[in-house]
Amino acid sequence: MYIAIGILLPWLMFFMLGRTMEGIICLILQLTVLGWLPAAIWAMVALHRSRPSAAKPKDTKPGK
Repeated sequence: MYIAIGILLPWLMFFMLGRTMEGIICLILQLTVLGWLPAAIWAMVALHRSRPSAAKPKDTKPGK
């Protein structure tokens, strides 16, 4: 569902992530026809960066 929101309404994705200023900038960018695609890509990158990566191993022993 987050991916669909990020593609269709990229500015809403930033508001859902708690990034209000970026959401406003993205909304202004999306209002232009040419700016919609970069705004959608930007929202997908932000969504990917906000989620913890499963590839990073977690240390089970503190101090080592």
